[in-house]
Amino acid sequence: MVCVNGALRIKLSFSFDNIYKISSLPKYVLGYGIDRKKLNQLILEKAPDIDPSWVDNTADRVIGRLLDFIDNDQHWIVPGELNGDSFIVISFGQEVFGDGCEDLKQKIRPPEYLDTWQSITCRPTVFELLSQ
Repeated sequence: MVCVNGALRIKLSFSFDNIYKISSLPKYVLGYGIDRKKLNQLILEKAPDIDPSWVDNTADRVIGRLLDFIDNDQHWIVPGELNGDSFIVISFGQEVFGDGCEDLKQKIRPPEYLDTWQSITCRPTVFELLSQ
């Protein structure tokens, strides 16, 4: 993870070459999206005296630490979009990439250990997969 010009840059846990092994480049991914707005609000609630200019930096560090706990063999970390907002998506595995949004919605069965992160993620849903 690197911070460049104030923006978080995370080394994603897969390459698009791996996606080609699944099928052609898929359009969607099912998973949890780390919700930056929720995380920033949680930081402000837990540390009300924090300098507002430090909230994004603190969020970057929290995200990096959280991603250290992810089993990258089971849950690929990918860029996704939902309703025009960008998210870091924690996928539910290799089988949750595809071109059928409705088909993927039928597979929503999040791993239990990721349920504990609901305070900083959006609900399990299908995201449009963004290219790197």
